[in-house]
Amino acid sequence: MEESTFYRQVTAEDFHGAPYEDYVRELRAGPHVDFPQTVSIETLSLCNAACSFCPYPGLERKGQKMPDHLIEKILRELEEIEDRPAFEVTFTRVNEPFLDNRIFDLAKEIERRLPEAVQFFHSNGTPLTEKNLLRLAELQRIAYLSVSVNDYRPRQYETLMALPFERILARLDLIHRMKLSGSLNFPIFVSRVGDGSAADAEFLEWVRRTYPALSGLVTIRGDWLGAVKVQIGNRPNVGCRQWFQLHLMSDGREAFCCIDSDGKYGMGDANRQHVIHEIYQHPIRRRLRTEIISRQDVGTCRTYPMLP
Repeated sequence: MEESTFYRQVTAEDFHGAPYEDYVRELRAGPHVDFPQTVSIETLSLCNAACSFCPYPGLERKGQKMPDHLIEKILRELEEIEDRPAFEVTFTRVNEPFLDNRIFDLAKEIERRLPEAVQFFHSNGTPLTEKNLLRLAELQRIAYLSVSVNDYRPRQYETLMALPFERILARLDLIHRMKLSGSLNFPIFVSRVGDGSAADAEFLEWVRRTYPALSGLVTIRGDWLGAVKVQIGNRPNVGCRQWFQLHLMSDGREAFCCIDSDGKYGMGDANRQHVIHEIYQHPIRRRLRTEIISRQDVGTCRTYPMLP
């Protein structure tokens, strides 16, 4: 039996120490000053879960679909940039991306038009039927798939996610079988947004024991720039990889970072601005990447010290 060796609990130290600071310093010295390391495109603001740690239940743009012509504009403007470095694309923001039936064709289009791009996917797992998984497996450049399960205990899972536990177990069983058979040849994480309790380590052990061909991951819970009430730690005295990313919501507006759920702190709009020349290269955004050393020197980061 193939067995994963990756079972990891992310802690605050991962974002405070020298390795993370060195990583941001490398980004600052590389090509992603001019072109984003990650581009997230929220094609449909819809989710079938209602997680207590997520701002989706209160989202104003809930149900909004990004128009096809705007998706095409975004891809065309990315494609216009010559000498693009390797970068990532994801359709995940505050949504369940596989509820949008355009995703698979769009992912293939990205592979065709942007050969430097790899794609990663986050999902709560419930839409991952065998048909959808086989369509996903047709893609050639998948960095990983992360299935957000969050709890291995039925009652706690259903309270947390507002989804039936039996359904996610059936999906995980299917994913595990397909991984073992070789039908899915990309890394797959079974993930939990951690709460600092003993359940974090217990979750990783449950994944290791129950789905040994998959990987377990526990991440840090955050407050989504004040949108969710969560106790968080002190702001780290380092820069941020989010400054090298571009996040576009379903209405075309830019979000400041991955945890700016409603775009309150974004400054651009893909409907009327070029996504690279005018949004990513906005003087304020560029200054973050070239001059600002610490999140403590950025008002938004200083007020809401989440660790993305």
